[in-house]
Amino acid sequence: MFNIAVCDDERDIVDYLLVHVRHYLEEKNIENITYKGFTSIEELLPCVSDFDLLLLDIEIGDESGLEFAKTLRKNEICVPIIFITSYVRYSFEAYVVHPYAYITKPIRESNLKRTLDEFFKSLDKLIIKPVGFHVPTGIVTLNPDDIYYFQYLGRKDIVIVTEDKRYTTLDRLDDIQKRLEGFSFFRASRTTLFNLNKVKFFSDLTVVLKNGDRIAVSQQKKQEFYSRLSVKSYENLKKKGVTGK
Repeated sequence: MFNIAVCDDERDIVDYLLVHVRHYLEEKNIENITYKGFTSIEELLPCVSDFDLLLLDIEIGDESGLEFAKTLRKNEICVPIIFITSYVRYSFEAYVVHPYAYITKPIRESNLKRTLDEFFKSLDKLIIKPVGFHVPTGIVTLNPDDIYYFQYLGRKDIVIVTEDKRYTTLDRLDDIQKRLEGFSFFRASRTTLFNLNKVKFFSDLTVVLKNGDRIAVSQQKKQEFYSRLSVKSYENLKKKGVTGK
């Protein structure tokens, strides 16, 4: 079962979103999804980990949806978030919580449907197939989602870093990048390609991965990096019993 939460301090907006989420699911014949509305963070908080997608107002009365999202990420609750906002100024600050998308007020049904379309299509892409890499002893096959980063060790050798192992590949980084198109990898510089899903946090031009390793993002890549953050969640999305006919 896949669960969606809608949280906004205005009951009319919550009801509007729930109605159009239901219309969208019926129109697409998507089954096994539940959805529930909340008008405060206090109401949502005890059960937030039960949900697989949050449609979250960035300002909920006197409460901050953005600060709530930061708390979720700090506690490693990686549910994807679609922010509902009237304030464009929040978009840059919100990068740190890795929102999947933004929907601006006044909410248009077409914008909601387009965003949900993109989200559910992204779930379908998460059927990950192993990829082979040439190493000195032959070929090693790895799941791209298990890879933290690729980085040149010298002029030719490239290290592949996973959770518990390191491999030296004979493949070129440009070729690796092409083969991993469609996955969550970002070319931070001429020498480094890293997995966005492994990011723990970042500060300016330094990215810290979940294993503690640090990746430098070149100044030329900074805006592209922020752009990538604005359209997808860093964390893995899990398809949980979502079916379409």
